[in-house]
Amino acid sequence: MTTIRKTNSLLHSFEVYFSQFERSLNGESQTGWHKLRKKAFQRLVENGFPDRKHEEYRYTPITQRIEKALQVFPEFDLQKSGDKQPDISAYLPQGMKANVLVFVNGIYHAHLSKCIPDDKLHVEELTDAIGDPEVEKYLEESVSHTDSFALLNTAFSTNGIVLKVSRNQIIQNPIYIIHITDGSSNNGVIQPRILTLFDKNSQATVAEVFFSEGDKTIITNAFTEIRVGENATVRYIRAGLENNQALRVSNISVYQEESSTFTSINVDMDGKLIRNNLNIIQNGRGCETHMYGFYLLTDNMHIDNHTVVDHKYPDSQSNELYKGIMANKSTGVFNGKIYVRQDAQRTNAFQQNSNILLSNDATINTKPQLEIWADDVKCSHGCTTGQIDQEQIFYMRSRGLDEVQAKTILLHAFALDILNHINIEELRSMLDLKVIEKLNNI
Repeated sequence: MTTIRKTNSLLHSFEVYFSQFERSLNGESQTGWHKLRKKAFQRLVENGFPDRKHEEYRYTPITQRIEKALQVFPEFDLQKSGDKQPDISAYLPQGMKANVLVFVNGIYHAHLSKCIPDDKLHVEELTDAIGDPEVEKYLEESVSHTDSFALLNTAFSTNGIVLKVSRNQIIQNPIYIIHITDGSSNNGVIQPRILTLFDKNSQATVAEVFFSEGDKTIITNAFTEIRVGENATVRYIRAGLENNQALRVSNISVYQEESSTFTSINVDMDGKLIRNNLNIIQNGRGCETHMYGFYLLTDNMHIDNHTVVDHKYPDSQSNELYKGIMANKSTGVFNGKIYVRQDAQRTNAFQQNSNILLSNDATINTKPQLEIWADDVKCSHGCTTGQIDQEQIFYMRSRGLDEVQAKTILLHAFALDILNHINIEELRSMLDLKVIEKLNNI
């Protein structure tokens, strides 16, 4: 076991961790893939982990929280999930028919996963996909990522998956990815990695849902890359349903080709500290992007949503709406950026962040941003923060409802603006019930 040092402690610990990781690889340490890992780790060493002086992490002390959680840094264990065989049915929305892919402590488990043959979905473990020029190209590109936690994931990438949808294919049933972290025995760090490739004219819905068990802290550092081909339509849903020990950093990188449509819905209602980075690049004319987010924070929860949309070509549009409810001593952060490049004429871009504070001790730091270099555009952004409308509460109480019922109905309607964009009915119902349950207990 390696004890963390006070100065530059986290980076030093990961240097020791990376050395252990390399020894576990045996002959693979000489491959081209591992050379990419080493390049990513070297960039991480050069950049370091962000602290409060880092503008992008100014309100989110993720490095300090990880250091505190890992006072004794674990030995690297490639098979960290051990022999645990969870009951997958406990994590599935009731009645849902889906292609189910399962990760346990960051490791993909094919024997727990099940795809519907009629959907013609191709899923391959990352270790088996190495050698595919397309996969290797995208892995190499990820080495140039600017976020330290994305580089960390690339440096330790092993047990991920490559998910492919072929040209002109429509995946009828949703792709439901379950992440289970088990902190019942030891603290640890896991690095789930997913590369999704949607070819020209394809269509699919993907949902990633995070669960956790046990009273130990597992740091989840997830990286999902989504390549949306020409004229493809992809809907991506991510939900966090972890326990109050969870620390998670999620990096989602999206690349859209000409005339493609991408929709993101992000919902977080649990966890100790969550950081979501959603970066979308429109690489072609006529792209359409929609981003929706909802966060419901209680106790001392902290959730930070950072989004970026980069409009590079003409005749594109983006629409973003994030909404939050904060109670007790919770803290929310929203930082949304929209870039409109000089060539991206006739771009329409809208961004809005709305928040309700239920406590004088709750905090929201919100910063919507627009940077525009083109002149023929329609763009707007804004944010609102306030308390629940007492006149509406009074009106509903005059109709026979008590205060808790009135407050729950109003806040639930606020949340439904986001939840109603989830096109998997069973998942939407599961999350909806969770929202109502939490609102009733605030």
